[in-house]
Amino acid sequence: MPPPSRRLSLAIASVLAAALLLVPKRRAMAAELDGYRWRSRVLLLFADGENSALKRQRELLDVARPSLRERDMAVLAVVGNGPVEALFGPEATAPGTPAPDAAALRRSFGVPAPSPFAALLIGKDGGVKWRAERPAEPEELFALIDTMPMRRDEMRRG
Repeated sequence: MPPPSRRLSLAIASVLAAALLLVPKRRAMAAELDGYRWRSRVLLLFADGENSALKRQRELLDVARPSLRERDMAVLAVVGNGPVEALFGPEATAPGTPAPDAAALRRSFGVPAPSPFAALLIGKDGGVKWRAERPAEPEELFALIDTMPMRRDEMRRG
């Protein structure tokens, strides 16, 4: 058995190696939504079709538009493998630039097709902050967002 200092070194090396394996996946996630990075929080909605969960999510968000705007949010729907639909918020692409690809978003965020419903909140930094397989209650999302350091800074600045 190696001495304790050698075991600690091996443990640290293992953790670092595991972290390095995650870097390509994090880059892939950021690339699909790069136009939103540092500008908008993105709520991604995945559904295999216009099902009851997606319909309910649309209804919940429709009445929360002022709060979505206040929190710099964009809402994108990925329905099947069709085109990604911007439901709310700023466009992230310049005219003539292709919108994010549905299949690439599914791969990047690990949402298989078909999947009845999934919702993911992506922070301005490109990281996944929340994930569920049910419609998101706006108050739940807003409470989470309002605890984030970047949002707290935005609120302080007015």
